[in-house]
Amino acid sequence: MDKTGEGYRAITYNIGSVFALRFEPENSFSGDNSIPLTISIAINMRLAIIIVSWNIKELLCDCLLSVLVDARDSTLDVGIWVVDNASCDGTPQMVRDEFPQVRLIASEQNLGFAAGNNAALRAMGFPAQIDSQ
Repeated sequence: MDKTGEGYRAITYNIGSVFALRFEPENSFSGDNSIPLTISIAINMRLAIIIVSWNIKELLCDCLLSVLVDARDSTLDVGIWVVDNASCDGTPQMVRDEFPQVRLIASEQNLGFAAGNNAALRAMGFPAQIDSQ
């Protein structure tokens, strides 16, 4: 965005998670003594990914590899949560062994999809019930 006023031009940039505002003289030339001013603000955006699983060890491994590659290349602060619903195929151990950066909730019973998501949200610090008032 480019705005003009009071002899200066303000230009805003938004590149990834960095917002920059630059003030330049409107009619600057090479002999001009005025110096442009740039203000940059890094915005730390967070993303939480919840994956609820049940006996999908190989598929989950592929999924986590893909998500972690994209998260590594992102400017976002990414947290990955896996809620395992009492899998008997070794899913929880695979997550522990191969993906230590992933937060694992290994349930002793099959909670289902909604309750699995709620378990991860509570572990993140969200309240169990949101007051609607």
